Amino acid sequence: MVTNQNIEQNAVNEIYDYASDLILNKNKSESEVEKILTDKGLDTEFVKIILKNLYNSIRIENKEKSKKLIFYGIILCVAALIAALAKIGYIFWISIVLAGYQIFKGYKMNS
Repeated sequence: MVTNQNIEQNAVNEIYDYASDLILNKNKSESEVEKILTDKGLDTEFVKIILKNLYNSIRIENKEKSKKLIFYGIILCVAALIAALAKIGYIFWISIVLAGYQIFKGYKMNS
């Protein structure tokens, strides 16, 4: 049985999907997305709430990704450092640099 609440929730989900597509895939700024949604007839306060929640979700997701990048970068760096100091091969020095880049990228994404 389709209720009024289900219809409203589906409409809100479609608005979230549309706004996230504009932000993530079409590289629109927050003000551009706000203007596009209000031009479609949505209330300004409603749009601000949607954008606030959407940006919070994106921020949380980026924080989780950055933690993974830092963790795997540290693991790679330690393993490559051990292999390089054991004189197994020179290629491991390149791995240390790449691991450092991955750690830096994760740190930059986190801030």
